[in-house]
Amino acid sequence: MLVGGPVQRIRDPDGRIWTFEMHPWCGPVVINSATGEPLDRQPSEKSPFWPAVDAWIAQGKLVDQHGLCHWVPPGDKPKLVHLGGRNYAFAGSKLAQSAQAHKERA
Repeated sequence: MLVGGPVQRIRDPDGRIWTFEMHPWCGPVVINSATGEPLDRQPSEKSPFWPAVDAWIAQGKLVDQHGLCHWVPPGDKPKLVHLGGRNYAFAGSKLAQSAQAHKERA
């Protein structure tokens, strides 16, 4: 028996938060956040869940400090914090906060 991947949470463009597993072969499977069981009815092709998940996957499957999948709508530019040289981090990420704290101590 093969179980799904780690449980993820993502906010779609309409503001709804979805809980899903990223199955290694089948891709995302929306689950009931209380029971962890797959929903009998998965989101339709027109659901705003899919553009959010597609963008999240294409952008490297990042998760923010609140445990939500971090993605930027296609066409929008993410807010970045310069870490030094050619290195940047998403604004608000743990890495950006750590770099800011390090700069304040110096």
